[in-house]
Formats: sequence, structure tokens, C-alpha cells
Amino acid sequence: MKKSVIVVAAGKGLRFGSELPKQFVTLLDKPVLMHTLSKFNEEDSSTQIILVLNPSHEDVWIALQDQFNFNIPHTIVFGGEERFHSVKNAIDHVSPNTDVIAIHDAVRPLVSAMCVRSLFEEAFVHGSAIPSLPLADSIRQWNGERFITANRTDFRTIQTPQCFRFDRIQNAYSQPYAPTFTDDAAVMEAAGHVLHLCEGERNNFKITTPEDFLLAEALMTRIAALPK
Repeated sequence: MKKSVIVVAAGKGLRFGSELPKQFVTLLDKPVLMHTLSKFNEEDSSTQIILVLNPSHEDVWIALQDQFNFNIPHTIVFGGEERFHSVKNAIDHVSPNTDVIAIHDAVRPLVSAMCVRSLFEEAFVHGSAIPSLPLADSIRQWNGERFITANRTDFRTIQTPQCFRFDRIQNAYSQPYAPTFTDDAAVMEAAGHVLHLCEGERNNFKITTPEDFLLAEALMTRIAALPK
């Protein structure tokens, strides 16, 4: 199975409160983005890695690679107006003999190599593999007038990496952009494909706030201390 991954790192990270976007902030021993890319290289060093950056951040990333002696091979592609356009740009650079592709948020550095491997395998069989988790909290739903009780077992939270047979996601991204395309699964579904949901990981959260960053540090420190 020939694998590729698109890591989307074109965000500005305005909510994080840092001068640098959060994907470039150092998490323990190296920037968040380096942790993320390393997970896919760890799972399979032959996986093609395509990194989507904001053009204004290319020099920042190049300098960080020199500073941290980071040498995992990857191709840089520039992002577009929306996430949809960023991924579409990257798909044009994917190796044509790719069987399965993963699309991942740069600021989910705690995804495990085991999870990545499982999602690739599931997508190869089912056409897609979308990591998801049941809701832990009670929820309420707005009905246009007030919030009403909703059954949380009817909902799942969705994570990345979202994995797909490459020919199918390539075809899905040929359709025009729609505001409902908040992730790649939505693009795939709009193209008429039924999605295959898999079990995600609690640690695979998206770093959005400074509190998330502190939690990621604590978890990574604990994981590093576990017996090998």
C-alpha cells in the first residue's frame, strides 16, 4: 500500500495568543509541527509527506528546521483562502500511485503511530476511515427558539487524520467549494460517498488554547516516562 499524508499548517493561530502560530511553538523539545510530522514518519518512513503552509510562514519554517536539525523529507505547498482550497492545492502534488491518503491537522501532535497505521488500513478496505469519539458531556440543541435536550449517543466528535482511498478523495475535491466543507469528510460525503467511522484517541486533541498546550506538555512528558 502506497501512502501519502497532507498536513495542514496554514492557519494563523490567532486564538492562541502567541506571536508565532501555534504549530511553530516549541512543545517540550521541538515545535508542535515537528512532532506531528514525526508521527507519520515513525509509522512508515516511505510515506509521502506534503506540508501546507501560509506563504508568509515559509521562512519561519525553514529557520526552525535549521535550528532543530529537522530533516524528515516533505514537500511544501502553499495554502488557499479556505481549508478546502489548501487541501485541494496539496492533492495536486500527491504522488499519482498513492493508494491511501491521510489529511491531518498540524496541531494534533499526540496522535499515535498505531492509530495512524490502523486508519490507513481501514481506509484501504472501506474507502475512508474517520476517527471519532462518543461525547462525554451532556448536550443541548438550539431549535430556533430555545435550547432543548439532545441525546448525546446520537452524536460523535470527529478528529483527524481522516484517511481515504486517494482516487475517491481526489475526485471529491473536483467539486466546487461549499461553506459546509468544514473538513475532508464533509467534502467526501457531498460527493456521494458513505463514510466509515473508526474509534479515535482521547489524546489526539487539537491544540487551540494555551490550556491545551499545557495539557499536551503534561501528556507527552508522561508518555515519554513510560517503559519502552
